[in-house]
Amino acid sequence: MLTLSNIVKVYGRGRHQHLALKGLDLHVEEGEFFTLLGPSGCGKTTALRCIAGLEVPSSGEICIGGAPVYSSERRLRIPAEKRDVAMVFQSYAVWPHMSVAQNVGFPLDVQGLDAAQKKRRIQETLELVGLSAMANRPATDLSGGQQQRVSIARAIIRGSKILLLDEPLSNLDAELRVQMRNELRELQQLLGVTTIFVTHDQEEAISMSDRIAVFNHGELVEVGRPIDLYLRPRKPFTATFLGLAELLPCTLLETEGQGGTALVKASFGEVRASRVDACQGHDARLLIRPEHIVLQPAASAQHGQANSYRGIVKKAAFAGRYIDYQIQLGRDTIAAQAPSTQFHQVGDEVAVHMPADRCVLLES
Repeated sequence: MLTLSNIVKVYGRGRHQHLALKGLDLHVEEGEFFTLLGPSGCGKTTALRCIAGLEVPSSGEICIGGAPVYSSERRLRIPAEKRDVAMVFQSYAVWPHMSVAQNVGFPLDVQGLDAAQKKRRIQETLELVGLSAMANRPATDLSGGQQQRVSIARAIIRGSKILLLDEPLSNLDAELRVQMRNELRELQQLLGVTTIFVTHDQEEAISMSDRIAVFNHGELVEVGRPIDLYLRPRKPFTATFLGLAELLPCTLLETEGQGGTALVKASFGEVRASRVDACQGHDARLLIRPEHIVLQPAASAQHGQANSYRGIVKKAAFAGRYIDYQIQLGRDTIAAQAPSTQFHQVGDEVAVHMPADRCVLLES
């Protein structure tokens, strides 16, 4: 449905030149919920605006549905209004002088529908977003979440090939964001529309996406399913940006099979880990997430169990459902999270277990 080939975007000139996108290549399947994720200023919104036609790339090619809409080589640029894409912005962008129904139906004014057809389409779309009972209200009388539903309804009513979402939930409070992201995902699956979603919120990206593209400094770092990027990332930046992560220096001792396990040496002992194929170097880093570390009283440690060590609790912070620990292991101090059902005191010796399938070897 969407292909970006070697997209470069440069802002400014000379000493003030900024390279916002550095040869971006992306392929998005029809019906996919595809997220562009990264920190502020990484290029994700620039990429979205290039797809929409609101920004002109410096070079490269963009195709929608197999047809080019931008090509620097062919000197082709299809304007935004002819690209058959719809966009929802961070701001609600509702027109205060219009009712909810008028806001939602505005994109139909250029389609030449008769009044009965337009009314039916508006009613059907309002029902999809749960606003049919509010059709005649002034749009600005609605809550923030309801106004965002209006902007989403306005975007989907034309039935465009691609729906572009530029951080549409960032202005909502935490509880409403969770509700809206569930509703938005259900709506996307119901309609089957190809959706490109921009966010810097890792939890949003993981919970909503079919695939995620991780950006940093204008470059595409890694693309994959949320579960793969979280549990078996290939790049250190992906590991640290998607959730909490410990990246411990280690030395590769041996490997077993293509994409199999690896034995590494860390400051606190030998560790059996999953091995990412791209990791070929002798010096590497060991990824383990704090919530995957199992803590037990030292007396319950199983002698000779692989990936099990003795450590000392240096810090313990109660956080409700879990407790954040800092554990001294060899020369390293690692973070660990454990359920609040069992509390380890500062200074306690504990048994630390790192499941091998949750230890991942990354390039240094």
